[in-house]
Amino acid sequence: MKSTRAPATLSAVPGQPREGRQHRSVTFFDVPWEVGKEATEAIGTSRNEVLEALWDWYLRTPGAELPERPPADLLEGLFSKWQAREDGIRELALTLACPTCKATSGPCLAGKAKKPKDDLIHRPRLAAATALYDAQQAGIHH
Repeated sequence: MKSTRAPATLSAVPGQPREGRQHRSVTFFDVPWEVGKEATEAIGTSRNEVLEALWDWYLRTPGAELPERPPADLLEGLFSKWQAREDGIRELALTLACPTCKATSGPCLAGKAKKPKDDLIHRPRLAAATALYDAQQAGIHH
């Protein structure tokens, strides 16, 4: 019979942070977070590396420097792309029925009187529009 004991040391678990590091939670608005991902990838780094460099600089860690910034024209193009995506999602959402307020099209309904409220789109309706928009952009038709 073979031994079933675990080895004295275990190798690292894939996808887990190195020792002394943990996943942390920070809150960002969607557009700058996604633009930041694309911008950092374009200049050969990652959001995590940039955030760590900024944190080190903020804490005045010896030798810390501000990270490289992406070119302004790259950022302008990325923000324009994401603004067009958000505009397309909102436009599409206004054509879908809302499961929350039961509006069939146009802005969502609000208040006891259930009157249309300019620019109001309930989260489930927006989520459905986002999924549909992304599928359309990827060439997948529902």
